Amino acid sequence: MSKLLFIRNIRGLDEPSLRQIINSKNLPCGTIMFKSGGACATVDFMEPSTAEYALTQLNGMPLQDQTLAVEPYNGLHSQMVKKASI
Repeated sequence: MSKLLFIRNIRGLDEPSLRQIINSKNLPCGTIMFKSGGACATVDFMEPSTAEYALTQLNGMPLQDQTLAVEPYNGLHSQMVKKASI
């Protein structure tokens, strides 16, 4: 599995808020890249095993009036994201 995950349904979150949610599950991550408008992001985890565990911990997690949707990044999302943080 890749170290990258694509996370949807995060409208209204900024980079520090998304990072806090990820860190609250003890999931160290690096760069977070948001889609224009902030509805989704690509998150780079330190290890493939961490990304795999993050997928199980974050996918389906309720967040405000949304439910997080998490999937492995497949490269097709590259036109949808912009760099938010390193």
